[in-house]
Amino acid sequence: MFHVKPDKDIFRILSVLDEGGWKTSQAQEKQLVDYVFLVREWNRKINLVSRTPHSNIVLEHLLPSVLYAVFLRNEIGDEIVPVVDLGSGGGFPGIVLSILLEKVEVTMVDASRKKTLFLKRVVRDLQLNADVLHSRVEQLGSFEKRFSFAVARGFSNLSELISYSKPLMSEKGVLFALKGDNYLQEMREIPPDGVTIHEMKIDDKWLELAPNLAHKRMIKVEF
Repeated sequence: MFHVKPDKDIFRILSVLDEGGWKTSQAQEKQLVDYVFLVREWNRKINLVSRTPHSNIVLEHLLPSVLYAVFLRNEIGDEIVPVVDLGSGGGFPGIVLSILLEKVEVTMVDASRKKTLFLKRVVRDLQLNADVLHSRVEQLGSFEKRFSFAVARGFSNLSELISYSKPLMSEKGVLFALKGDNYLQEMREIPPDGVTIHEMKIDDKWLELAPNLAHKRMIKVEF
């Protein structure tokens, strides 16, 4: 689609996946490269991610999204499952899940019309198996018990995420959220009711690529 110079950090991420036994196709690799290109192009017009001079889209946004794919793949294997990305923004992690987990049916939800227009452009250009909804997450009543998994990154505190996700989850649904060390404090306002929370370890090989992840935890919530 595009004649884009590959980003060395993307291939460092793919190398770690390969070392772990996850071999991506050339088509998937190109989709990731093209996606990062689109994020950079559109970020000049709308605020998809940070525009600070030293920000690194690949290591600060793409890599954490790949972590979601890794943890989700460990749960589902090659099954076809519906996944909702709450507050998808620029598509992290929803677009990345759709690229790396081709059988997953991703629905990305965001309240910003500009961001959903961007997401629709990416889905169309990369020919992904994904849907985009322009909606507030608390207004998804028609999707009750529709999804097996929910993901969210930087969208809300954990208590609110659980409240938003619970009506959307099918039986034994699971929420994944990458949170900081203070995630337990986020639970004090609204104690979880009828859920089980696990703290999932992030492998050291990812921390070598992005040391800032050392203070992050992948939280798994079972409904």
